[in-house]
Amino acid sequence: MAGGAAGEVAVGLYISLWLAELALDVLGPTGALLKGAPGAIDGGVWARNYVWQRYTTIVPVPPRCRRTSSPIGR
Repeated sequence: MAGGAAGEVAVGLYISLWLAELALDVLGPTGALLKGAPGAIDGGVWARNYVWQRYTTIVPVPPRCRRTSSPIGR
């Protein structure tokens, strides 16, 4: 796979996100209820997993890239 270990990690993250989205689709509206909500499935673990998977796919842009790729200030 192109990109080596970093590429494999990225693919794994997106597969995890896809599975979390699939779980919420299968569970329906009650799958999105968080811990403590009446009717939350498995104590809200599915909603928490989805939010965590979304969080892990957000990659910060290094400061060097921000400075050189922005058209503002040129």
